[in-house]
Amino acid sequence: MPKQIVIVTEEMDEHADAIILTLREMGHEPLRLHTADIPFASTLSLNLDGGAWNGVIQLKNKVLDVSDIHSIWWRRPARPPIPEDLSKREAEFVLEQFRHAMRGLWASLECRWMSRPDKIYEASWKTEQLTRAVQFGFNIPPTLVTNDATQVRAFYEEHRGHIIFKVLADPMLGFGTIQETAVQLNKESPEIKSSSEFLDQIRDLSRVVYTTVITNEHLLLIDNTLHRAPGIFQAYIPKRVELRIVVIGDDIFAGEIDSQFHTRTQHDWRRFGVQVPIRRAVLPVDIAERCYAFTKSYGLTFSSMDFIQTPEDQYVFIENNPNGQFLFIDVCVPEFKMREAVANFLTEGMKT
Repeated sequence: MPKQIVIVTEEMDEHADAIILTLREMGHEPLRLHTADIPFASTLSLNLDGGAWNGVIQLKNKVLDVSDIHSIWWRRPARPPIPEDLSKREAEFVLEQFRHAMRGLWASLECRWMSRPDKIYEASWKTEQLTRAVQFGFNIPPTLVTNDATQVRAFYEEHRGHIIFKVLADPMLGFGTIQETAVQLNKESPEIKSSSEFLDQIRDLSRVVYTTVITNEHLLLIDNTLHRAPGIFQAYIPKRVELRIVVIGDDIFAGEIDSQFHTRTQHDWRRFGVQVPIRRAVLPVDIAERCYAFTKSYGLTFSSMDFIQTPEDQYVFIENNPNGQFLFIDVCVPEFKMREAVANFLTEGMKT
């Protein structure tokens, strides 16, 4: 019986750190696979035998037998650094060969997945999520996606000056490069206690685009900036609290985030360095059922959704992250045992 648990991530990932520790406490030894090590710090050899792939991936200090994989957590794969002895075109050629080999392998593996990378990719588009949310009966904010300043002004007037701006993709400008630098610096700085502590110290080096309430001052600037890239503009939704709803396998967890507790987090609770109260939320049954069905409609076994609960107790869908963060909820609400839920999913059907 296959017995290897694989966690596909990057070198600095506190979620992976936590789940590996939990799995070890349960008597399992997962294999942590850093995608940045493929292809330039690994070798790959696969054989097709009887319709199934056999073979090994030789990593820096471990070997992964692909026929021994029981489950895979596709957590946070990272881009590999480009070797100095290769030109950009040569490196792209090499990477493309490995992409085809690895993606073909992942797509052919019949094991437990949290979640399959192609399903995560399909579920990652914010514009599509909003249309699907409506299909599942969720309330959503009136939304405009554009790089046309004229359309933004009209939207602003339509909603009487109460609109917000968000980015479509990663809100951290340049964070990927900073993160790669942090990996190397962390190796050279043993006084740093953890990867998360180190990343917290360097986050200020990146420029973060938080959810922004649009003002007349912003409207004066957008003619020379917005045309370069589209963004999401939405009607401002008043908040009582915000919710992070996480689906892990067949389990649903809901954390209530009191973003209105602090003025800096009223529009975006993700501001680092600001602690906001987080409690267990009790969801209406129909909301919980729709969140579960929404997740499964993508073929996902994990999902992390953000909602606003208004002062009138309406639940408004904001977005879904098919590979989102949950550890901060688990730390604040330890009775959830979310780490154990992930570990249980990955080990289901295995013998210790």
